[in-house]
Amino acid sequence: MSALLQCPCLSGKPYARCCEPFLAGVSVPKTAEQLMRSRYTAFATSTLHYLELTDHQDFRAQRAQGYTPQTGVKWRSLKIINTHLGREGDEAGEVEFEAAYELQGRVHVIREKSRFSKVAGRWYYLDGRSPTGSPVSSKIGRNDPCPCGSGVKYKKCCG
Repeated sequence: MSALLQCPCLSGKPYARCCEPFLAGVSVPKTAEQLMRSRYTAFATSTLHYLELTDHQDFRAQRAQGYTPQTGVKWRSLKIINTHLGREGDEAGEVEFEAAYELQGRVHVIREKSRFSKVAGRWYYLDGRSPTGSPVSSKIGRNDPCPCGSGVKYKKCCG
């Protein structure tokens, strides 16, 4: 990706100054939200080894088989809804987010509360759950706002 391209996590920063240094192993996220954003970007860019590296060691083995290339999936947007703790000085944190992706012409939305833990100064993903206790996935209507974050109706943008 070029340094001029915006980061897939929609932080508003160029990829080269946002998630790319994390995915390249040049630096590590300082907050749980940065780790959340970089993990979303890893899905969006198919940098699957990063997902394994940032899984907490207690869960790494059971999830490793789940990180396979997602044929036909196009990640559209990430929206951070809420964070609880997870700052530089914290040892644990939680990030609630919505991520939109497109598969076979349909847009789906995942909403999750992810838990993170800091071990030896480095953040790791523990697990995630939906705010309601079940997976959230919904179809976007033609007149709904586009999940890419453009502010335009879906039918005039990505639809």
